[in-house]
Amino acid sequence: MKKNLAILLVILSLTTIFTGCGAPEETNESEIGTATEVYEAFISGVMNANVNISLDYLEMGKSYSLNDLVEAYSSGLKGDSLPSELTEKKYAYIDCGKDGKKELLLQFTFAEKDTPSYITYVILKNIAGDLAVIDSEYTYYRFETDINKFGYIEKGGYANAASYISETYFIDSEGQKQYVLGIENIGGFSEPVIPSNMVPESISGRLPNYELSSSDISYQITACWLTDPKTPGLTEDELKKEYIFYAEDNSGKGVEFSEENKELYDELGIIYVNGKTLEKEIKNHKKDLGLTKKVENGGEPKWVILE
Repeated sequence: MKKNLAILLVILSLTTIFTGCGAPEETNESEIGTATEVYEAFISGVMNANVNISLDYLEMGKSYSLNDLVEAYSSGLKGDSLPSELTEKKYAYIDCGKDGKKELLLQFTFAEKDTPSYITYVILKNIAGDLAVIDSEYTYYRFETDINKFGYIEKGGYANAASYISETYFIDSEGQKQYVLGIENIGGFSEPVIPSNMVPESISGRLPNYELSSSDISYQITACWLTDPKTPGLTEDELKKEYIFYAEDNSGKGVEFSEENKELYDELGIIYVNGKTLEKEIKNHKKDLGLTKKVENGGEPKWVILE
């Protein structure tokens, strides 16, 4: 039996003895190791969760109790001059991948006077009786994360006044991150043109200069990518080679790039499509990942506030 599980079994056995209920009832490992019991043990401070992946403010290879997690985030946020005073903590059970097995979603809210709250989300999974932290995200000023009850995650925010970046992924039934897509929208152009900062540096100098619109008519350029930017060994330039571009006017209607620019983009290997083609590519990508509509459209988790 795993070490944490053994400790829990001893504590439960001693509780039975000292409450005067006679000899402890025989309890097998599968009963103690159910997901809910393990998560309840963590919430009550009996069990710790291990961190085996790289996450902000947490140390890889370290084991954390619930209070340890709160302290680690509070300390890290304070060091980065971000809101660090805990004002609320709560949890919900979610079902990543919709396989019928529970995962534990934690939410810590940190605040300071006259500043927006910083909200941290942490997902834990019961793996053969041991707890593992499998993901974390946050919501803060101009950046928001949404996690549904099946582990489907959408996050995004403004890089500046004209640029919005969002990413979507889900946690599958094995606790693995499956990247769906990333999107960057840049608006305010006087014509449909791909800006040089959105292509690899090796070809950026070949793109014509662009101007921002000074009239009521403007254009938005969207870059979409289907590969996780955090893929080991992947450089920013290599990711930009995979960008898929399309253009819209300020009413949201798709528009074509000029023939002259199309010739240049073809020569440089820049991928551009219309909105319908991109929708089809994204749909096929989701199918390849095994993402279902039920997972994608899952409702909100049911939260329980912790005292």
